[in-house]
Amino acid sequence: MILEHFDPLINIYDSHIGKNTKIANFVEVGGAFIGDDCKIQAFTSIPPGTTIGNRCFVGPGVRFPNSNYPSIGEGFEQLGSTIEDDVVIGANCIIMPGITIGSGSFISAGVLVNKNIPANSFVSVHRALNIKPISVLNILRRWRERKHKKIY
Repeated sequence: MILEHFDPLINIYDSHIGKNTKIANFVEVGGAFIGDDCKIQAFTSIPPGTTIGNRCFVGPGVRFPNSNYPSIGEGFEQLGSTIEDDVVIGANCIIMPGITIGSGSFISAGVLVNKNIPANSFVSVHRALNIKPISVLNILRRWRERKHKKIY
């Protein structure tokens, strides 16, 4: 990919960036694969070995560390994370090394993801990594519950 259209405040090296992918300023992408039609927000770090599928959104301040036991120099194991297609990751999340987030999942802001997430899941920090399948029935049920609550 030709990187001429990216801002000089973005640090991209040894990476594949898909078509129509937008990357904000102050992002570092090194040795990673990012699919088509993605949006990567500012202050995000994507290290070697990380794979992000197509049509993904990565919010500002998201971190993808690639080692559980980093050290200076050579010899430490690097584990890349895999983000499948159509995933939304909210602001300031940390995706631990070696994690896979299944397609169609939604990770709300501020979550520390330390285990694999199945496809079509909703993960919220408010319930200590409460993982739920996303379905139209669940969304309708939650909407009806909120509609009848008094907000004062």
